[in-house]
Amino acid sequence: MSRIKSNKFQGVYYSELESGEKTYYITYKSGDKKVWLKIGKHSEGVREAYCNQKRNEIITKQRLGEEPPAIAKKKRFTKDNTIDKLFDYYYQHKKLHNKHIELDKQSYNKHLSPLYGDMPVEQIVADDVREFQNIKIKTLAPKTINLLVSQLKTVIAYAIKNNRIKNIDNIVLQVQNLKVDNDREKYLELQEIKKLYQAIEHDNELFIFTKLLLNTGARLRGVYNISYNDIDFSNKIITIKDFKTDTTYKMFFSDELAELLKKRVSENKNELYKRSQLQLQKLLRNKLNELFNENIDLGDRKNRVVVHSLRHTFASHLAINETPILTIQKLMNHQDIKSTMRYAKLSSDSGRDSVKKLGF
Repeated sequence: MSRIKSNKFQGVYYSELESGEKTYYITYKSGDKKVWLKIGKHSEGVREAYCNQKRNEIITKQRLGEEPPAIAKKKRFTKDNTIDKLFDYYYQHKKLHNKHIELDKQSYNKHLSPLYGDMPVEQIVADDVREFQNIKIKTLAPKTINLLVSQLKTVIAYAIKNNRIKNIDNIVLQVQNLKVDNDREKYLELQEIKKLYQAIEHDNELFIFTKLLLNTGARLRGVYNISYNDIDFSNKIITIKDFKTDTTYKMFFSDELAELLKKRVSENKNELYKRSQLQLQKLLRNKLNELFNENIDLGDRKNRVVVHSLRHTFASHLAINETPILTIQKLMNHQDIKSTMRYAKLSSDSGRDSVKKLGF
């Protein structure tokens, strides 16, 4: 397999498999011989900058006949400051004060740790983060990728602030976010909602979960955290926690949903869910993909149906049914009316009748 020369570093090469996996090498002279040394794989956290550092260490050691104290010191310094260890440091200090830290830990372990966990923070460069963005854009939305990169930046910044690492001018902190277009246009039509219900009605727990998402328009985490005590069956009102804004608000529910909820909690000792949020989310996402996303690109936020589309569907049908925009804002728990105004275009009220009634 041929080796490709690095465009940035002398003596650094890599080979690439069809799967996209890269293996990195360095080359240097030992006497009259040219030595090739395998450093490691991209999936193991190895990058060109790290290979260049290792090559420079070897050449310096050859020249001086021993390992320079400065390099040995740097090795000791970086050994305790891998990204995994810095995240653990951040997590231990934040878990008592940050309500979202457990979800942060799950996303970190799934997306960031496999690529960067073993890397010392000093070796991560901006190109590594951009490469991460290019890899994840194939499967994740730009907004999600920005949150992951922000998480990496937060961990590094926290370590600097608390003198865990040197106050270096870390260029990772300067990497720009991907451009995000939050205006989803696809919402489920009534016949599509019926199709979704029919596809999951055999799974009572997933059915209730989906019903609540569609009938309340609440965010996924808010729906999952509804407890028996949050449900007022007499007045048919649910108290919902909005974790994004750290607020609570009231939402109404129908007689049909009331009967489903009563039956569910009576059969499950006042609990709505047995499975985890991630399990239910994955089941619902897979079903949405199966029903509505065939041949739709993963990055097509305009037309792809995701779990959050159910919240969008709730608001869209309110607008179609001529619900006043301020009422929609209240029911969606939007803090800014600008977030609600995107649904105004779905109203059939063009204003013609209102102008006719002016009388002047």
